Amino acid sequence: MNIRFYLNIVFLILLASLVVLFQYSIISLWPYPFYLINLIIPSLIILFLTKSNSSVWVFAISSAIILDFLYFNFLGLNLIIIFVIVFLMQMWLRNWFAKLSIYSFIVLAVLSVLIKNIIYYGFINISLIINLNFWQDILWEILWTVVLTIIFFYLSLKINKNLKPAFLGRRPLS
Repeated sequence: MNIRFYLNIVFLILLASLVVLFQYSIISLWPYPFYLINLIIPSLIILFLTKSNSSVWVFAISSAIILDFLYFNFLGLNLIIIFVIVFLMQMWLRNWFAKLSIYSFIVLAVLSVLIKNIIYYGFINISLIINLNFWQDILWEILWTVVLTIIFFYLSLKINKNLKPAFLGRRPLS
């Protein structure tokens, strides 16, 4: 193990801290449809594109622990939700989505938001799922997550020149 490995872990923990703190302290104060913006799911999706699976897990676990401390959820609810989302994202990318295209990431974003909300409200209050406002909020969150995923996807293509053939070929997940 070299110093670069540890610096990568520290960088991912700091990145997760910044994303979660921005989500918690700034975005949650915005008016109605905008406070439903979720930065963590698009960040996880783009990390799957640019980093290794171990890096995604470091980001996911550190962001989930910080979220649990900030939102005072019981029994590590955010840790459970993000663990399930990352596990399912890995499975979907490995088995169903052969190509790393924008379309596969959009589908990942939609499925991840649905799973996150169903697990979260299943633990909190399952009767909210039949409420019309619940589904309206999910649609707003899906919209924001898809928009951010598209923006992050194209930004990562511009920044990282190694991802140019993102529509051709299959990337092995390690």
